[in-house]
Amino acid sequence: MDNADQLEQVIYQHMFSMYYRLLFNINISNPLLSYIDSNYTGLQKIVLSNLRKINELSRFEVSEDETAYVTAIIAGSVRYNTTSYKSLTGVVVCPYGMSISQLLRLELKKYFPKIKFLEGISVSELQEIDKEHIDIIFSTVPLKTNKPVFLIDSNLEKINFEQLSVSIGKLFPTYFNYREKQIEQLMDAVKKYTNIQSFTDLVSEFEQVLYQQEEQLDSGKNLRAYLLPDNVYFVNEISSYEKALEILRSSMIENQFISKKYIDELKKIGFDEHIIIKEGIALPHTKKDKFVYSTSISLLKLENPIILKGEKISILILLAADERKQHLRAFEELFTILENDNYLYELQRTKDISSLEKLLREVEVYDGTAN
Repeated sequence: MDNADQLEQVIYQHMFSMYYRLLFNINISNPLLSYIDSNYTGLQKIVLSNLRKINELSRFEVSEDETAYVTAIIAGSVRYNTTSYKSLTGVVVCPYGMSISQLLRLELKKYFPKIKFLEGISVSELQEIDKEHIDIIFSTVPLKTNKPVFLIDSNLEKINFEQLSVSIGKLFPTYFNYREKQIEQLMDAVKKYTNIQSFTDLVSEFEQVLYQQEEQLDSGKNLRAYLLPDNVYFVNEISSYEKALEILRSSMIENQFISKKYIDELKKIGFDEHIIIKEGIALPHTKKDKFVYSTSISLLKLENPIILKGEKISILILLAADERKQHLRAFEELFTILENDNYLYELQRTKDISSLEKLLREVEVYDGTAN
């Protein structure tokens, strides 16, 4: 197993994100659930047994999909014996966070023993680490980086490892034996049965077939796409929580993203301590998604904090999520800000839309590639 302290930190980071999903009633599906059930049955039962305590001690119910994510983290911490030859250094990146990254890393190590894999990381963490010693990146979403990125499916059963092996072999011929060798074998076979007018053109055609990579879909709009200038408010001070909701709802109702009943429901619930998710930051929300027509997010920044339930609140973020999962990318970026001390500090000292946009770009999950 990996260092126990490191594994504990990884699990803590995942539980932090899982808490917010439970708090905001965000149900996510785990693409590896059936795979984990089949291959890690015993471990899955142990994890499920322990997570049941959350169900017993709180109003939250941890789903089987969430349980499988925790199982993936633990399973992914198992190390395989490494060989003595020089290896490439690789890393697995996934917007779902550490759990899927770790399990994908585990499987990739089986197929590519010549690659030394670092710990699996989330997309936001990739932007923070020193990538100088990373040779290759495996990711379930496109990334903006100058390192070679190989796009893979988060569902292990859909990964074409044979095609992936060929693609990696072409890029790193000194580490693998099958770069031009496959082309040569194909050419030898073809020459036996036909006359070739242009060897160069035929080799080019073979390369296109062998080395083509499938494109992956992005995971929805990022946080910056939701927090447009019309959805962000910088106000000196307010007199009440109800006034804050009135400000936050303005563009949402004007653009018909939510019904007025959504805000009425929030007023009916009133301000509760459970919506204070960080010192000075509150996230009003309700599970009444029938009043949400389209996912939207608005932010209110107060120059002079308001006292609510004995707490000084300077930032209120109104979340309204529909049943679709297109908001998960934006939520991941939001939670990245909340759990990172530096990003959180920048958010708290934000004074205008320009400084907010600068912060959002820093945590943005990129939707393009650069190799």
